[in-house]
Amino acid sequence: MATSNINYSGFSLAKRKELTGDDFYDIKNIGDLTIAVVCDGVGSATEGAAAAKRTTTHLMNNFKIRPKSWSIEKSIRTFIESINAILYKESQVNYEASELVTTLTIVVIQGNRIYGANVGDSRVYLYRDKKLNQLSSDHAMDEPGYENVLTQAIGISEDVEPYYFENIIQKDDKILLCSDGLYNVLNDKLLTHHITLGAHSLVKKASKLSEDNLPDDTTAVVDKYSTSR
Repeated sequence: MATSNINYSGFSLAKRKELTGDDFYDIKNIGDLTIAVVCDGVGSATEGAAAAKRTTTHLMNNFKIRPKSWSIEKSIRTFIESINAILYKESQVNYEASELVTTLTIVVIQGNRIYGANVGDSRVYLYRDKKLNQLSSDHAMDEPGYENVLTQAIGISEDVEPYYFENIIQKDDKILLCSDGLYNVLNDKLLTHHITLGAHSLVKKASKLSEDNLPDDTTAVVDKYSTSR
């Protein structure tokens, strides 16, 4: 009987010369699930960094106690909706504006199936057969000059509609979760090359190309999927 094995890595660097950034990530094994989350706190919001950390923590903690009868899809959607409501309401009470705002990508791997969702413009890629495929869908305007304007984010409005996806994964597939700080510096060719070397290599390459002065907080998480008998 084949068993799955996930090797993962994560790395993040703050923009420019800052010591800490607005990105936050986590990777955990919870039961038979491998869960990875990357959040990019929106820089124009005063509490973006807090929103990123709280969203990541909320998702992980809720997966630890999720009802056994819930599907993974229901869990992902419900937990995203709940943290969105919490952050939005808290912002309105404390700031009378949306200040706890972050993007989100989450991937859950169970066996040979991947479940995922995103809100905002952080991305999920699948690397297979030396090709990079984007599984997520950017919630960002596509008009010239407005590419960085988000159409959805966690905490920005009362309701949220995550982009949800599922797929089958195969031996030697690699899954990349990243903030826009990574793919705005590394093109698909560089992403494809460095994903095989892991998260640290991806982020450090972006930093090197920016002369160690990254224009944005930059985060990568790489899950490598393999099977054994």
